[in-house]
Amino acid sequence: IFQTTLDGQYLTANPTLASILGYSSPQELMAALADLNHQFYVEPGRRAEFVRLMQEQGAVSTFESEVYRKNGNTIWISENVRTVRDDLGQVRFYEGTLEDITAHKQAEAIIQRQLQELTLLHAVAVHAAVAANEDDLLTQTTQLIGQTFYPDNFGFLLLDEADGLLRPHGSYHGNEASNFEFVRLGEGVTGWVAAEGKSMR
Repeated sequence: IFQTTLDGQYLTANPTLASILGYSSPQELMAALADLNHQFYVEPGRRAEFVRLMQEQGAVSTFESEVYRKNGNTIWISENVRTVRDDLGQVRFYEGTLEDITAHKQAEAIIQRQLQELTLLHAVAVHAAVAANEDDLLTQTTQLIGQTFYPDNFGFLLLDEADGLLRPHGSYHGNEASNFEFVRLGEGVTGWVAAEGKSMR
């Protein structure tokens, strides 16, 4: 539970909120976070969006944001807040609760990634059915990977079994494509993964 001023200062906070944000006490939290506009929310302008909604609606429900903890790490929170007014109808402060939803957001991200991977596999299967040859399939698949995941450097490395070297296919995308001619099987992260047939974690 907390109360904040319109301009982004804590008036009150309870121990649970302090703990969620990594502070030892409400007093430490309120002393450290003197400006929620710039010290709390990761996304610039997020507090301004919060205030806009409060002014328009008088309350917000499940207002989700990425915020900073004391140690600089970030978490995701959901806020439920109402406007408290005086007898004349003037806004006194905002009062509400905050919940840590980081685990939920991480689970959402995993599901989204899995859906993207399934979509990619389906698209590759469709292209495989009509590809003129292996080279065309690899080129099309490289393009699909870029469209789905937007990585900076990606593509296929083809193994030359005669000399144990992995060489980039002509469709390899990114700055690294022009920086190397081959990767030796078993050397480095890429070579180790190719030799072992499993990801490195």
